[in-house]
Amino acid sequence: MKRILSLVVIAVMAVLIPYGAWQAYQNYLISPKPISQEEILANKQKELEKAISKAKAGDAEAQYQMGLKYYNGRVNVDVDYKKAFEWYQKAAEQGHVKAQNNLGLMYQTGQGTSKDIQKAIYWYEKAVEQGNVKAHVNLGHVFYFARGSVEQNYERAHELYQRASEEGDVEAKYKLGVMYYYGRGVDIDYQKALEYFSYAIDKNHSVAYQALAVMFRDGQGVERDLPHAGSLYQKAADLGYEDANTYLEDQRKLCLEEQATSSKRDQVNACLIVAGTKTEPEALRNLVLFYVKGQGVHEDDVEAYAWGSAYLSLFTKEERMESDQKKGLIISLMALLSEMDKSTQEEAIKKAQLYIKNFGQEQ
Repeated sequence: MKRILSLVVIAVMAVLIPYGAWQAYQNYLISPKPISQEEILANKQKELEKAISKAKAGDAEAQYQMGLKYYNGRVNVDVDYKKAFEWYQKAAEQGHVKAQNNLGLMYQTGQGTSKDIQKAIYWYEKAVEQGNVKAHVNLGHVFYFARGSVEQNYERAHELYQRASEEGDVEAKYKLGVMYYYGRGVDIDYQKALEYFSYAIDKNHSVAYQALAVMFRDGQGVERDLPHAGSLYQKAADLGYEDANTYLEDQRKLCLEEQATSSKRDQVNACLIVAGTKTEPEALRNLVLFYVKGQGVHEDDVEAYAWGSAYLSLFTKEERMESDQKKGLIISLMALLSEMDKSTQEEAIKKAQLYIKNFGQEQ
């Protein structure tokens, strides 16, 4: 009887209550109630207790997960390297490959235990035997950098990096690039270095960007291209690599010095690098002056016209007309162009279009 009355009430409400209000009422009935912060914490605590119970029962994956919780910290778990070490050790002894690698890292760094490079190597080797990519890289670092009492062994490092590289590990590819660049454990091979660095920058490896920038700056294995080097340095800096940022700051200062303490050629090179960063318009204007006057470079009206055009493209028509300096530059560029023969004019205009695209602002 009560059920029949309830159905009648609902039917009457459906007729009398506007659709929007009726829909809201239905949503109220079926929607879950908001969970309080206290309930969230209580649920997390239950999950933690369940995980601990499984780990204590000998579940290797649960032990590894407990190690992660204590190593990284969670909502209801404070960072505790000692406990992380203990759980990783339990899982590692049961053959859990990720735990073996992490245990090796903790022995290497001394987190949660005393530093012991030989034990680190032991556990890295265990993980390597099971094909763990990160263990290959970590053990490679041990031999490459001669960690602790370990003798440097570039050949062994190369072997480990190579295996990890074949699995697509970015850090391994970067380190292989370094080895081929400097000839460590292998013959110097700039083409292979370029190949590995190029792969790494596709994955936004900041230090690889700088390594590739150096190659283009110095013309090693590639045609020298200072503006492109500048763009690579800028990318490394944007990704947080402080050495690249410091280098670019030094180049900006040199480029913009009115009385340069270095050679004029060095100042020109600095401006070419800074021009590639697309962060300092005055670098482009300085290049116009250098090429017009032949300071630090041979006089080159085509280069002067191209850099001047790229510089002016960074400003609106109104900004160009409001500045005596910019109006003067426009007149100078028109004069340069008028003094060229037809084929040289075509070359200058074509290069100007390229420089506007690469270093200026297409409008």
